[in-house]
Amino acid sequence: MTTRHTSRVSHLTSHLTLLAGAVAVLLSRCATQALIFSNASFETVPSLDGSQLDQGYLPSQWTSAADIVPGADSFGEDGLYGLLPSGASHFTGRTARDGQRWVAGADFIFAKEAIAQPGTLVPNQAYTWSASLLRSQIYTSPGGWNLALASTADVLDPNLTVVASLAGTSDSDNWVDRSVTFNAPANVLSFSYLVLVPRSDDSGVPTYVAIDHMALTAVPEPGETTLACGVLLGGMMVVRRLRRV
Repeated sequence: MTTRHTSRVSHLTSHLTLLAGAVAVLLSRCATQALIFSNASFETVPSLDGSQLDQGYLPSQWTSAADIVPGADSFGEDGLYGLLPSGASHFTGRTARDGQRWVAGADFIFAKEAIAQPGTLVPNQAYTWSASLLRSQIYTSPGGWNLALASTADVLDPNLTVVASLAGTSDSDNWVDRSVTFNAPANVLSFSYLVLVPRSDDSGVPTYVAIDHMALTAVPEPGETTLACGVLLGGMMVVRRLRRV
């Protein structure tokens, strides 16, 4: 192998090392962005021994933020935790949008069955919040869910601030996919909880809406998009050069 050839291989190896580092950074950012909510599709539950079969039980890592007891409910197709879909005749014959479990909460106007988990966002960062919604079969009012920030896991928290709203649905037969993009407020770090609040879209009339298949992800900034394009272009150039070695 000539000295020139060895130098060329060394140069390409250096490029590959830099490329691998850039890819690692991008993968790290993507993983962080995708894990803002824990147990976002509500599949993990505290127990499957059949001892918690009633209203008011929530999936793991979620806590009640309702101003009424028992609060929001878990539904599962296996009948091992929370309620069956036919519980209280809310979702008879329905299945989960994702996996086999979901959560549903009521806006009784005088009280709201909110749920929450610890967490915060990045000031001024753009986010996309998406989820699938399904209205109860025994309510006629359309409804959706709001995303709020709060200092405590309590829908009555005086500092509670709604930052996004998923458009409501009146469909009790099929899950409806919804999404919204919003910017986190500049003072977001003063809050400690992310709160999901059920919402009636019929003034003064209660509703009960299920939510499933949820995600809250950061929208990549222009610089990150440029980096991704640079990594792709760099990878293509390295591959072309390796073919010539």
